[in-house]
Amino acid sequence: MELFTDQNSERLIGFDNAHPVRHSKGPGGRTLKQYDHRHRFRTIRPYEYRDAATLLADFWAEVDAVLKVKRGDPMKILKVGIANYEGMKARTLAIAQGEYTPRKGEPKIWFASIASFAKVLSDQNRALLSLIVEVQPHSLTELASLSGRAKSNPSRTLKTMEHYGLVRLEKGKGGKVMPRVLYSDIVLDVPIDTRNPKKQTEVA
Repeated sequence: MELFTDQNSERLIGFDNAHPVRHSKGPGGRTLKQYDHRHRFRTIRPYEYRDAATLLADFWAEVDAVLKVKRGDPMKILKVGIANYEGMKARTLAIAQGEYTPRKGEPKIWFASIASFAKVLSDQNRALLSLIVEVQPHSLTELASLSGRAKSNPSRTLKTMEHYGLVRLEKGKGGKVMPRVLYSDIVLDVPIDTRNPKKQTEVA
């Protein structure tokens, strides 16, 4: 078993031999299964031991991932805006015709309404993003297991988020899809006049 702890002796990483462990926090969380597994923070994932060299390489890969979370490696802050279809059409045409140049700091991504924004970034979906940042899952199946949600559920959610540029779905070993969060924070810019999102107002 390899261990990596913080200054408070809290285990951050561990590789354990098979013993009964809770498989997930979801509906099937009460079922205890026995398998070799790895710990990262409070999460547990199955681990297939191959040889000592692979174990050591996997251990240092886990250390690198945990250190990134612990030291808070800088991630981008995404600014999103709200604009209806007509407003976005007017903005796009103005930019295309050279009548308007987007200013620095303007939203890069737009939602049609606050309701659509809230649906994509609901409490449940933000918890999913937080889990991805913490665990860095190697597949959607692993993410579904850790989140307690059916695989099709986070898959649909993440595809929607990828459409908005919130996450990236990377191809891993064996064709597995690895979700990665691209931003640490999201700032919502809410205009009063949603018909004209290109207008800029000054703060009094």
